[in-house]
Amino acid sequence: VEVAVSEQFVPAYTELIIAGHVNHLHAVDFGLKEFRSLNDMEFLREVIPDLKRHGDDIEANVAFLLLEPVRLTDALQPRETSADGESSPPPSMAITFPKLRMLITTRRIGERKWNPCVEVDLQAGRDYELMVLRGGFSARAIKVTEASEMRRHATGRFVAGYEPQTTELNLDLLVAQLVKSLAEAQGKADCMSIPSKDLDLIGAPLRLEHLDRSAGLVIIRQELPGIVVTNSTQDLLTYEVRGPFTDWAPPRTIQPGERQEYRVPYPLTWRRRLPTTTLFYTLPLGREASCRDVPTPGLVLVRDEIKLKEPAPKAAQIESPTVIK
Repeated sequence: VEVAVSEQFVPAYTELIIAGHVNHLHAVDFGLKEFRSLNDMEFLREVIPDLKRHGDDIEANVAFLLLEPVRLTDALQPRETSADGESSPPPSMAITFPKLRMLITTRRIGERKWNPCVEVDLQAGRDYELMVLRGGFSARAIKVTEASEMRRHATGRFVAGYEPQTTELNLDLLVAQLVKSLAEAQGKADCMSIPSKDLDLIGAPLRLEHLDRSAGLVIIRQELPGIVVTNSTQDLLTYEVRGPFTDWAPPRTIQPGERQEYRVPYPLTWRRRLPTTTLFYTLPLGREASCRDVPTPGLVLVRDEIKLKEPAPKAAQIESPTVIK
């Protein structure tokens, strides 16, 4: 199944945010010390030297206002296909904030009213690449990677009604601190990697397998995941499987550490003959079943996870499949 999402969704959604007057955030609203530093008076006195004349009994607040919808476009600096033509770069896009305003207000400590002081209009954009992270057989995530330096431009002015004695504004220092805050915050957050759960389509799981961009669309392809049987024992593993409406397939033997994948759209019944008993299990669609002999012969389901900060998969949880009695 392929789902195409129009890139016009983001501009339309952010336009609604602006029209609904919910387009502002204060630096403290991010809950990160990297952004709280923008409110630091010692720092702001370097950005706005005129604040020095007010002494130490004032405080400041920095707010961000989105004034124009966010745009998604083709990347300005996309990677090129390799010289041999065998490897293509991942899909990329540019995310641009055409007009984001920083409003700096001040007040005397103890007062309630904030007084506008300086407003800075920012234009910012960056290229990003999209890729699918795979953790083992079942875990998936969408990773959004920065693919260029941030493109930025700032213009600032004192707000009408504020009468400065020193008209200097150090916008380069302000923008540099904002970029640093963004970089430090992203280094701590997992927001650039988005876990993707299987889509349940009338009881059948569909798993994320591919991402692409074309003609203003983000194309997401999800497929039936099948079933995997892994031999986690030290010996040859011989077993049989059957579907809901099929006979038993011929016995299958796999080496220690090897796996066998079944591209089927339904659960399988699994059978292993031992000298004194026969084991039966139901293998659910989309899962990896690991055959083990310790502590006792049996089958377990592996639930994979992805470390979102680094694409290193791990098998974190073990479940038991359904035993047929």
